[in-house]
Amino acid sequence: MPDHTIRVVNNSGQKNKYAIVPAPPMMTLGDANGKHDGGVLAWKASELENQAHWDTTTTYQLYGWTGTTSQPPDFGVQTTTADTKEAPPGTATTPAATFGLSVSNGKPTLTAKTNNAPMDMVRFDFDGDLSPSNGTYYLYGMAKGTRKSENDPEVATPFAFYSPSATDASVKYTVLAPVIQLWVCLYNCKDGEIVDFNEASKKSKLVRFLSQDNKLLATVTHNSDGSFDISYS
Repeated sequence: MPDHTIRVVNNSGQKNKYAIVPAPPMMTLGDANGKHDGGVLAWKASELENQAHWDTTTTYQLYGWTGTTSQPPDFGVQTTTADTKEAPPGTATTPAATFGLSVSNGKPTLTAKTNNAPMDMVRFDFDGDLSPSNGTYYLYGMAKGTRKSENDPEVATPFAFYSPSATDASVKYTVLAPVIQLWVCLYNCKDGEIVDFNEASKKSKLVRFLSQDNKLLATVTHNSDGSFDISYS
């Protein structure tokens, strides 16, 4: 599949901070089939002067991701990536990616296992104690491939996360279903920061490449009246 580019244009009349934020993933926790919404991270965030723009390019590749925070995960907390692994999406007859998640010497690590997740999802099997240790909190989730420009190497950039529950030892695995909806938001944050999706999406525009045949560039413009316009080419 080809890469797609999102261009953010600031025509608001003043300098602003913008972020590209995904919709929250859907989570199934263990055999009890407990349903939860996962959390989201700023997939791209940057400040823009008036009459300026920036581009970010997304690839089709998805990744399993694990990372850490230095305080309890909450809105505004910065995450640090520890490990990523390519996540095959599977098919109707072929299982999707499964990873073991473990911690060694304070660092969370993903280990590829026999694929056992439903199509377009990722399964995480918890191997050992994942509770916070020495002020480090462990997270897991998904990343998506990005490029700064057309010829740059692909980078796995996290966008969805969940934190293991230290109070429920019966949950031995989680299945995460990403929701690949990207919103351009007027929102003050940094790349990889935990985002309040409900707050960020109040002033935003949804990018819908799936409904735009053969269009590879989405241009989102923030206007002086506060509205957002989008065009595809």
